[in-house]
Amino acid sequence: MEGNKVKKGLLKPKKDRRDFSRHKKFGSPALPALPTEGLKRPRPSLIRNQGSTNLCTGYTATGMGAVKYGRQFSPDWFCMQENKAQGGVWGGSSLRTQAKIYTGKGLLPLELAQMTWQKDGEFNSVNPLNWDQGLEEKAKPFKARSFFTADGPYDTFDNIRVALFTNDKDGEGASVGIDWHFEWNGAKDGVLFLPKDIFSTGHNIRIYDWTLIDGVPYLVFENYEDSTWGDKGIGYIPREVANLCIYTSEGPYVYTDNDPKDVKKELWGILEHLKTLLISISDWISKGAPKVEPVAIDEVLPPPAPPVTKPKPTPLTDFCEAIKTHEGWYVGSRSERNHSPGNLKYTAYTVSLGAINADNDGYAMFPSYEIGWNALKQLVIDASENKLKLCKNCTVASFIKGYAPPSENLTDKYIQRVCSISGLSRDTLLADIVKAENTTNT
Repeated sequence: MEGNKVKKGLLKPKKDRRDFSRHKKFGSPALPALPTEGLKRPRPSLIRNQGSTNLCTGYTATGMGAVKYGRQFSPDWFCMQENKAQGGVWGGSSLRTQAKIYTGKGLLPLELAQMTWQKDGEFNSVNPLNWDQGLEEKAKPFKARSFFTADGPYDTFDNIRVALFTNDKDGEGASVGIDWHFEWNGAKDGVLFLPKDIFSTGHNIRIYDWTLIDGVPYLVFENYEDSTWGDKGIGYIPREVANLCIYTSEGPYVYTDNDPKDVKKELWGILEHLKTLLISISDWISKGAPKVEPVAIDEVLPPPAPPVTKPKPTPLTDFCEAIKTHEGWYVGSRSERNHSPGNLKYTAYTVSLGAINADNDGYAMFPSYEIGWNALKQLVIDASENKLKLCKNCTVASFIKGYAPPSENLTDKYIQRVCSISGLSRDTLLADIVKAENTTNT
């Protein structure tokens, strides 16, 4: 769900074919060459906590740097650079932006950081205007050189193991995007399991090893929920979860000391020469052309989404309309594009409600507004009948806490706004809302 969200912070763009292929450059050994019990790498010396911020990409990058350089770096400064690169509207970052900052700007030593989210708040700590831009010189010595997609001839689980074994000489690990399910926040001993719920968000983790648990191989990762989560801050991913939930549209990425110019020449070949030629032709055509100053365009609010036939007012439709409004229904919004007023995730459950596909971020797409609207209503009805794990004997407040958990969202504000729009009390039982709906329609 979107709304006023405070996510773990990973955005998921489309696949970019310009990413360097690890397999194409280095090849892949046969799986028997990999140590069965992993690389025996040490646990992180410091388990850090990103709290309820969107700074996961900063924590992963600086976590990798801590291993490579043996010192701590500022996740706030790193995310500030990502924010600047993405245009200054902070809501998290993508793995590709992370890679571009790590290879282009580097890492700022923690002792030089002017801001932290704990002291100054997240949105202040990632605001470029609050930082001395001269600090960029201090970060340059800690840049990575090249990043490669951890691809190969095997499944996602084994392709990551191969990348760690063949290319991760410093023990930094791989930067990995994962569809993080909220039920994993209570994963016993940090062992992830096949998700049962429909609620998840993009998260960035550092996978740095694999190990055996009761004879079964698991990828080992650092999670940034401090030492109270999982196995003292460490988690474990079995094969079936890795293959289902790890993003491959971008990443996973491993970093090497290869010169990117040499890699481009080798992997891109004639395409790189064609690009250089086109740039030269463009420069030749534009030579002597008059400069055109950019014209400022006033920022305007997005227009409302096309009108839809409003259902007959009932407590249930009022409640769903309030969720739809809070999630953001306007022209060009995810809700409008996906015909999904509730911004539901694409899962087996939402498929049963009529979802036909997932967008690039894993949100459900419905064939029409009516089907998406009915899916949201049915979710509320199922929750009222205790068919979902969101809550038991759900009230408006407890439902929204499960629908948009406080660890990921500004849940109290969500509840206040939905109650204000719908006229319902936070303590109203969903069962009473649905009962009123049935009474109205009889």
